[in-house]
Amino acid sequence: MRNEEILDSWKAISEYLDRDTRTCARWEKELDLPVYRIDKDSSRSKVFAYKSEIDEWLKERANHREIRKKPFLEKRWLIIGLISAAALFLVFSAAIFIANGKFSFDYSENLSIAILPFENSNFSEYEQYIPEGISKEIFNNLSRINNIKIIPSTSLQRKNESNVNLKDLIERFDVNHVLETKFEKNENKLKIRVQLKRIDDDNIIWTVESEDRLENIFSLQEDICLKIHKKLNSNSKMAALPINNGKTQDYAAYDNYLKGNHILSKSDSENTDPWSLYNEGKYYQGQWTQESNEFAINLFSRAIEIDANFAPAYTGLARCYVNYINFNWDASEQRLTKAEELLKKAEEINTEYCEYYATRIQVYLLKYLWLGEDTKEKAFELAQVAIKKFPCHALSYALLGYCHYLRFGENGDESDFNKAIEFNKESYFLRPYHINNIRLAELFALNRDYDEALTVCEGIQGGESSLMAEYLKGEIFYYMGDLDKSEAIFQQFDNSLDFRIGSLFYLGMIAAQRGDTEEVERLIQKLKVMAPDEFKFYGQELKFASIYMGVGNKELGYKCLEDFFNKEVMDNTRYINNKYVDLDKNFDNFREEERFKSIINNKGGMK
Repeated sequence: MRNEEILDSWKAISEYLDRDTRTCARWEKELDLPVYRIDKDSSRSKVFAYKSEIDEWLKERANHREIRKKPFLEKRWLIIGLISAAALFLVFSAAIFIANGKFSFDYSENLSIAILPFENSNFSEYEQYIPEGISKEIFNNLSRINNIKIIPSTSLQRKNESNVNLKDLIERFDVNHVLETKFEKNENKLKIRVQLKRIDDDNIIWTVESEDRLENIFSLQEDICLKIHKKLNSNSKMAALPINNGKTQDYAAYDNYLKGNHILSKSDSENTDPWSLYNEGKYYQGQWTQESNEFAINLFSRAIEIDANFAPAYTGLARCYVNYINFNWDASEQRLTKAEELLKKAEEINTEYCEYYATRIQVYLLKYLWLGEDTKEKAFELAQVAIKKFPCHALSYALLGYCHYLRFGENGDESDFNKAIEFNKESYFLRPYHINNIRLAELFALNRDYDEALTVCEGIQGGESSLMAEYLKGEIFYYMGDLDKSEAIFQQFDNSLDFRIGSLFYLGMIAAQRGDTEEVERLIQKLKVMAPDEFKFYGQELKFASIYMGVGNKELGYKCLEDFFNKEVMDNTRYINNKYVDLDKNFDNFREEERFKSIINNKGGMK
């Protein structure tokens, strides 16, 4: 039966608010309209809202000008073309300065603009695609205008113009203006500053800037458009210019688009050196995104085309297919089969390199964990061989540590738990900032070494932006009893379905530990709506058990606990999960009950 309290689509939300869907989407971004998504990365994701929350939101903003009447912007096309519009406005601004400093809109002036290489601050190496991509979008749209000559920044860079001499530009490129763009990132905020400068007298004609959260890039671009429009004081010819370049409104999709362009721009199609292609492929493979992984596949494949006997390229390609399963991008048995086929080709040529061993171990572990095949001991034995052959390869130690982790999960032998920490420490010392150290942070937390666990997470985040490390920090703060810090971390997650749903579970566990039954009920209802039946979050029964028992709902708590530990798939992680139960304060009032002990010690209890 349909819940009348829930508005289950943008159409339903817009009808309830008596506004079009674009306006509602903008209100969500700019005015915090309470709208929820199951997975914003999926084009088929559900969008929904609660009528009661929208009513409350309307009361709070009753006097806001946006709510009182339909704004002018509601009648505009708020699509990704906003970025195009921003660029077009920029170029018109460049065309509007005459000698006495007054602005006009005169196309008769022979304008020519050089786009200087952009400046940026606080962007890591792995985030350069953001300013690079937006700058290219600006140039692409500027170049559409027939009456303005545009010199792209790439032309300057090819001529080694690291410090551009503005006077030289007049002679070499016959331009009379330059466009300067600066990007500044402060945590999750992005600031864009654009200024037009006349070369003759080095005067800045105009400057515009805007700042917003990174995920609100479209609103930020719209803001720049409006500011420049105000400076121009005219829109007479803008309607004739196309602003829709056919891209998506979805920030995540646009982010992937920028990443893809950045990766392609780095590619050298003339490269015929298989070693160079292989190492370039390893770089992109190590970025841990599906887009970079697919580009790595292309590079490894090209290396194989050039030299069919180059074994490392087959291994690199196999690792890419393993990544699809490890990161749940497109997990399928066919991916694993393809990885094995590639490893067999590598074996026919050469196996005496560390990447082969690491990839083969991962395939064995996936066959054990994912397909239920008896390959765990093969992985264990090969990992032992690997660290002897390659004593400086961090991943080999991490994989051997994971084998001990799995052994402990099955048999509860604390010596295996300690070995898992020992080998993961070795991996950490060899490569302290790598994402593989996430397992060491988890082991420290399970051992109640919380400060050590947080140090490892912060080290990972120091080397790269890692949602996984931030999420684990939220878990660590929860189990060490710092509920405020844990809550602050989990409240910020609105990314993939796994992180979003997992965060809601922990927020429910936090509310239960505080005894806030009203908040617990709200979060449980939210989880039931957001998590479709076909989506099963790993360990969700255990987390529901924690929530229910935390608020004293013993029967529901025990049912969830039994459902979780009675699963056959839990047998290989039973003692790991026992440690999580031991850390969780929501179970404290029930630990001495026989039913609780019976469930937890189903396999003989902790050793």
